Amino acid sequence: MKKHFLLVVLSFALSFSVFGQYQKPPKEIEDILNAPVTPITSVSPAKDKFALLQPLRYPPIAELAEPMLRLAGLRINPRTNAQHRQPYFVKVSLKNIADGKETAVSLPAGAKIISPNWSADGKYIAVGNITAKGSELWIIETATAKAKLVKNVQVNTAMGGFDWMPDQKSLVVNLVPKNRAAAPAYQDVVPTSPNIQETSGKTGAIQTFQDTLNSPNDEDLFEYYTTSQLAIVGIDGNVKEFGQPGIIDNAEPSPDGNHFLISKIHRPFSYLFPYSRFPEEVEIWDKSGKMIKKLASVPLLDNLPQGGVTTSPRSFGWIPTEPATLLWAEALDGGDPKNKAENRDRLMKLSAPFTANASELLKIEQRYSGRAFGEKNGMMLFYDFNRDTLKRRIFMTDYRSGSSPKLISDLNTRDRYNDIGQPVMKSLPNGKTVIDQFEDSIFLTGQGASPQGDRPFLRQMNLNTLKIDEIFRSGADEYESVVSLLD
Repeated sequence: MKKHFLLVVLSFALSFSVFGQYQKPPKEIEDILNAPVTPITSVSPAKDKFALLQPLRYPPIAELAEPMLRLAGLRINPRTNAQHRQPYFVKVSLKNIADGKETAVSLPAGAKIISPNWSADGKYIAVGNITAKGSELWIIETATAKAKLVKNVQVNTAMGGFDWMPDQKSLVVNLVPKNRAAAPAYQDVVPTSPNIQETSGKTGAIQTFQDTLNSPNDEDLFEYYTTSQLAIVGIDGNVKEFGQPGIIDNAEPSPDGNHFLISKIHRPFSYLFPYSRFPEEVEIWDKSGKMIKKLASVPLLDNLPQGGVTTSPRSFGWIPTEPATLLWAEALDGGDPKNKAENRDRLMKLSAPFTANASELLKIEQRYSGRAFGEKNGMMLFYDFNRDTLKRRIFMTDYRSGSSPKLISDLNTRDRYNDIGQPVMKSLPNGKTVIDQFEDSIFLTGQGASPQGDRPFLRQMNLNTLKIDEIFRSGADEYESVVSLLD
């Protein structure tokens, strides 16, 4: 049996190299290689239907041969102002959960669908479509399975994309700026200035990264293709630009839709680090694009301690259950895990109209590593991580006061067998995501690693007693996982 398998593989390999031309393998092998890919399932927030998204198994050679710019950790196709080899879907269909009826979405011929994004009411799915000229924006009406092109919109997916506004009738979109100048040259460029790099005079460990900038021309190319113009685009096709073009790394609307959390990258760039280390300004804008609050000016992160964090405020985000309240983290130990400190981080909170000073919500003993909000009663989970012991802890508190956090889990990150799972999430009417709460319980899902292999599970945790009960676990002879809670 082994010899037969090796002969088949050898025959397949040789068939591609005969006479220097592309040849097809025997039909039996071709049928296996071209078998349909299992669709990806995406359940509507309304829980009435789900989308079946058919990915492409093998990209054509013409696509692989598209030009690619390696810039500051990004790989950009200059022809489309999009990510090079961005994964996409070739078919989309909608299936009713109640009766199983499936309807194919009417898409343009040769569609390359990216970034499907449900509206919170489940009435629409916003998707991108990669074409030879750039990324289009389409709106799928789920009741009819018909897709409509939003005209005169080219999405910048080199850095950016689109997301629903809280009204669920419009989207905030990173647009490729209209009437911009011609792109800088990117092949056989003769240097017009010396390549100068300057150190800060401080010692520090230097990591190595791929696809970094290498010349002033690379800097110009990076700035050109990542610069976006923000706009609010209605499902009716109305486009309203706001603010000035820039390298917009983040543009998140507040839950009430009246403000935006904006992160803008700017020069000087680095030839040693990816764009995530570049200087940035973190600001709050109103809907007209006017800055109403400067939150942070983050410098070039070229001297971070090994395993450390910046001393600038970080991890900004809106509290999804408040109209416009921000939360972020700040280091209390200089960002260096080698420094001894009673508490390494703290969480800060600031609410509209953003005229007061931020208040401290709580201090965190180890390095802060994330948070998730419940849908009611101010419930918030937050995580910290100990670099020395590799332990991650999960706490629960009331974000309105931050008092008396409860320890839920204290586990080594390598201990997969005892992982309690991740909270099941849901979408609020404003489009923000929160932990699904049922009375005094939340639900947890996980891969269920065990000596018998992965056996995915669904568990229920009581928030008062922290008792965890297992509702479902995949059997040892099959592999089943929870996709969504319908009720």
